[in-house]
Amino acid sequence: MRVERQRIKLKTEPWSVFEDLEKRLGLEPYFNKTLFEKREDGYFCTRIFGHLESLDCMPDTKGRTKLAANQTAMSDKTKKLLKEFYKKSSDELEKNFKIKLSWNK
Repeated sequence: MRVERQRIKLKTEPWSVFEDLEKRLGLEPYFNKTLFEKREDGYFCTRIFGHLESLDCMPDTKGRTKLAANQTAMSDKTKKLLKEFYKKSSDELEKNFKIKLSWNK
């Protein structure tokens, strides 16, 4: 559940996700709300190294795909293969960050 909340926050309050990660990793605070600015299409841009005048934004062509779900769907066989391949790494992430990953069941 925590990962799902973080995924939503990444779209609505990206700075809070990075602040949380800094705390978990024991890093000096850097990220805050002033480093992000929402553009008209709803995506956030970031300020480069805290410079208030320069923003770094994804190109307008980036973001959600325009393809239908059936055109981007992954086969069950591929999902299973990837889950097995990344199982050990996923287990370590869950243990080290005290989180539950939705795909690691």
